[in-house]
Amino acid sequence: MITTDYFMQKWNLQKAKYEPYTKPEENGWYCPIYCNDMNELVNCTECGKQVEYGDTFTSRFIHNRTGFGFPVCCECNIMEFELENDHITRIKKDCK
Repeated sequence: MITTDYFMQKWNLQKAKYEPYTKPEENGWYCPIYCNDMNELVNCTECGKQVEYGDTFTSRFIHNRTGFGFPVCCECNIMEFELENDHITRIKKDCK
């Protein structure tokens, strides 16, 4: 298991830059960037929900220093995808 949650950053679509991101330590969230055991319980880095690592998705927004995404649950993956799609739609309108 490799954890690099000592440094997290979240991409801000509107500002087009990373901002510091910290998960609530008081909740004891476990958000490894990689697990050998796909059945290991981890927390979604976005909402904290416990899911098996093998059922997580790579976050589109929450990354480590080198750009690797942290795990997110299915619902948060859809939310991130929708946010990104909405942002792209706005950009396309501005280009016309």
